Amino acid sequence: MKRLIIVLFSALLIFAAALPLRSYAEDGIEDEITAEVDDILSAYDTGYSLGDTAGLSFSGFFGLIRERTVSRLTAPLRLLGTIILLSVLYSVFRSITSGGSAMSGSGLFGMISVMTAVTAIVPPLLGVYSSSLEAIRVTAGFMLVYVPVFAGITAFSGGLASAGIYHMMILAASELLLKLSGSYLLPVLTVCTVLSVSGSVFPNSSSEGIVRVLKKVITLVISLTATLFSSFLSLKCTIAGKADSAGDKTIKMLLSGSVPVIGGAVSDAYSTVKCSLGVIRSTVGAAGIIAIAVLLLPPVIELLAYRLVMWIGTAAAELFSASPIAGLLRSIDDGLSIAQCVMTAQCGMLMICTAIFINAAE
Repeated sequence: MKRLIIVLFSALLIFAAALPLRSYAEDGIEDEITAEVDDILSAYDTGYSLGDTAGLSFSGFFGLIRERTVSRLTAPLRLLGTIILLSVLYSVFRSITSGGSAMSGSGLFGMISVMTAVTAIVPPLLGVYSSSLEAIRVTAGFMLVYVPVFAGITAFSGGLASAGIYHMMILAASELLLKLSGSYLLPVLTVCTVLSVSGSVFPNSSSEGIVRVLKKVITLVISLTATLFSSFLSLKCTIAGKADSAGDKTIKMLLSGSVPVIGGAVSDAYSTVKCSLGVIRSTVGAAGIIAIAVLLLPPVIELLAYRLVMWIGTAAAELFSASPIAGLLRSIDDGLSIAQCVMTAQCGMLMICTAIFINAAE
């Protein structure tokens, strides 16, 4: 009786394995995942689909970034021309005025020059701060939709432990960064701008020193936090990936040993399906990394362009002895460096952690 049950069970498994169902199931899963990921990429206007990821070269990736960045660089160039013109006018009018204290660089003439520069610099500066905060919000929203899909594919392909850790920690980090940026980043940048203006109008005040201290403290805290978070997540994902790998080997051993006659074939079929899902997971992960770069790199490049304008403008102001304008530009650059540090930390942290998760879950 026992042999009859084994023979019947083996015949049933052979018959089930002979049915042409596997390819249709794989195609259905892949089409469903592709459609869902394409919807996410389209909703956030990334400019490419999941199918474009495999054949995307570095020049193609650079083209995506360039298309989204070129329109942002016209305002910094205009601002640079305005700053250089103000520095030249400051030097000209100071040379033709008398040497009275009322018209010296630290008096009324310096105050008028600084306020004129402020009216030209602050509006685009607040605009780039707002666009940076909006980029952080959009990226956090993208991660809120993308991470469950990516982690779900990983869990479905056998990476339960690593998928759970990545899902929990990345979503928590994105939400925390969004809350902190929405509540503190823009107010801090606004305060830095105000202190920069007051420090230039009143050179004897300590406003410029306060801005410099804020920059150093915030940059240090963000850099240290991002480094520790990335290191901790890498360690946890690596350990979880080893546990998933051990579980995968156990499953294949059980399939090979417990299923009579065709246990080895069933184990090989399981490995084939898992590898197919791994390819899909890696493609989705690469698409997510590219999307993060497309969303965050353009505002980072815009901030860098404004910083270059501040550096060149400071050099021009010092060349024409426009010390109040040079002090204003140095202080504003400190505020820009804070925004750039936040954006770069978010971009690097999400991209690096996702890349590490892809490798750890192999």
